[in-house]
Amino acid sequence: MNSFSTFWLPSLPTFVIHIIVSLVLAQLLWRWLRKSWVSLPASNTVPLVISLTISGYFILNTASTYYQARALMAAANQPKSSPAQGYKLDGLSPGEASKVMLQAKNDFLITVESILANPVQLTAESKDGLFKQFEILFPHGAQDREAYRLELSEVYNCQAAFYQDAIAALKAKKPVKSTTREECQKKQGRFFNRELLITEEVAKANDSTIASLASGKKILQNGQEIKVDEAFLQQNLESQLKNLEVLKVLFQ
Repeated sequence: MNSFSTFWLPSLPTFVIHIIVSLVLAQLLWRWLRKSWVSLPASNTVPLVISLTISGYFILNTASTYYQARALMAAANQPKSSPAQGYKLDGLSPGEASKVMLQAKNDFLITVESILANPVQLTAESKDGLFKQFEILFPHGAQDREAYRLELSEVYNCQAAFYQDAIAALKAKKPVKSTTREECQKKQGRFFNRELLITEEVAKANDSTIASLASGKKILQNGQEIKVDEAFLQQNLESQLKNLEVLKVLFQ
């Protein structure tokens, strides 16, 4: 299926609405500026240029995300002559077979993370290609897929619990730790080759972040102190919930 029918045609109404809204906002802004600075000319050209510039950036950024995701899923659909055929156990010793399985699992988890970041190209065809590529991980078919989905869902359920507690702490102005988050910090991490699903270091950092939010302090992110508000936390919470929905589609 070509990109016109899968992306450009369905996205056209959104792009048109974006252009119209940005044009209206640009005109209102220009009128306000003209009232504040009388020397500015009475022109419709400037708002039009501003609107088209903003809309052009939005369209190009959206298209770039689409084509990056398309390239990612195309890689997952490579035929058996691709490097994916390296996931074979024939003639291997138990130790060697274990290494191959571990590598396949790690590669699969990385691919899933990429899909969650760009779910636009998650189709029946791309999904079939993905599971054919990593079929070594799913010898029992649907049963194994469901086991993987449940394990991965635990991660995003626990991340959602963190953001729910963060929002509650911000509102209550005191640290909040729900039963769900407490249970998350006790869950086993065997599936991810670690003792706990949430390591002690991460659990302590999360508790510290919740305490900082409750007291109104800034938090450290990417080496910078930032002031976090409810809208930011809600956006991250919705992102985790969206990931759970994409996982259902991917593994069903």
